[in-house]
Amino acid sequence: DDDIVNVWNLRKCSAAALDVLSNIFGDEILPTTMPLVQ
Repeated sequence: DDDIVNVWNLRKCSAAALDVLSNIFGDEILPTTMPLVQ
């Protein structure tokens, strides 16, 4: 159970970080981050 909670929190944190970065850098960040996300 703890592993599922930790993974979910990691996903939410990662999504929030990507959201902040995309708001700061806009489309410029896509070529760098998309290969990592995929």
